[in-house]
Amino acid sequence: MTTPNPLPAGVDGLNYGFGLVISDVERLPAIWHNGGLQGWSSNLVWLPQQRVTLVALANALPAVPGVEPSGITHELAKHFLDEEIKNAPLPKEDKTIDPRTYYAYVGRYDYAGGIMTVTVEDNRLFAQITRQERFEIFPRGTDDFFWKITDSHVHFLRNEKGEVVAAQHTQNGNIFRAPRLAAASFEPTAEQLDAYVGQYLYSPLAVMTIKREGTQLMAQLSSQPEFPIFPVAADKFEWRVVKASVHFNKGEDGKVNKAVHSQNGVTFDAPKVD
Repeated sequence: MTTPNPLPAGVDGLNYGFGLVISDVERLPAIWHNGGLQGWSSNLVWLPQQRVTLVALANALPAVPGVEPSGITHELAKHFLDEEIKNAPLPKEDKTIDPRTYYAYVGRYDYAGGIMTVTVEDNRLFAQITRQERFEIFPRGTDDFFWKITDSHVHFLRNEKGEVVAAQHTQNGNIFRAPRLAAASFEPTAEQLDAYVGQYLYSPLAVMTIKREGTQLMAQLSSQPEFPIFPVAADKFEWRVVKASVHFNKGEDGKVNKAVHSQNGVTFDAPKVD
C-alpha cells in the first residue's frame, strides 16, 4: 500500500500506492491522504520515523481558505516536530545546471487562483505567485527547482518536442499541474485595466469585484474565491478555471458602465455600481 505505482511515461501525478500518498511533510517522510464529501473535509498524515499521526477535520467542503485540513496538519507537524524538522536534510542545489537553460522556463503559469510568473535576472531564476513576493528558485536537477524560503518545489514539464508546457508544483504534500499560459494576443496597459476596476451587480445578492494586481485583473463573485481573468481583446476577458467571459461596455462618456457576462450559453448585463 505504501509503494508508489509506476506511471506511464509523460504522466505527472502523485506518488500513490494503493489508497495512500507517499511524500514528505516539511522534509520528513510521510504517508497521508485527504478525505471529504459534501459538508466536510479531512487530512490524516502518518510520519513513520517519528511514530506520529496527525489528523485535521473540517465541517466544510471546499474548506475555508487558510484553514484547509492539509494546511493544519502541516502546521501541527511544524509545532510538534520542530527539532526533527530543523535536523532534516535540506535540498541540495545542483550547481552543474547551466544558467543559460533558465530562459526555457520564462513565462506565466496558471495556478487557478493566481499566476506564477517566472523570470531570469543576472543568471538567476525567479518565481512570483500572485499576491506574493518574488523569490529566487534554485536547481536541484534538470527542470527541477526549489524555494529556500518554504518547503516547496516545482518541476517544469516538457512535451515530446522538448518545449516547457507546464509546471508541477509540490507543497504541503499537495501536487498540482499548472499549464503554461500562451502569450496574450492583447496586452492591456495598467491605465486600460484600471478602467475596469470596480464592482458589478450580478444579482440582488451577488456582486462581481474586479481589481488590478500589477498587469493582472482579478475577479471575485460574492462568497466565491478570487480568480485571474485574461484578455482576449481590448475590452474582453475570460476565466481559465471555467468557460466564461466578460465584456466591459463603455457608455457615451467613455466610462465603463456595465459588464456583459457569458457562460453556459447565457449572456446577461451586470451594471457597474462602484
